[in-house]
Amino acid sequence: MIRIELTEEEAERLHIALQNYIGELGAQISATDLLAFREELKAARALLRKVDQQLSEPELA
Repeated sequence: MIRIELTEEEAERLHIALQNYIGELGAQISATDLLAFREELKAARALLRKVDQQLSEPELA
């Protein structure tokens, strides 16, 4: 497992960037006709949502 340390400001900026990109992926998914590519985009969106969720969870150390 890879861990990175972020300041509050860095975490907030990363959260905003992820939210923007996740939104763009939604539009791409809707516009994609190829099923295989659509599934890849959905998997990428799910992974990025998981990473974004981890940004808001308090560290259990």
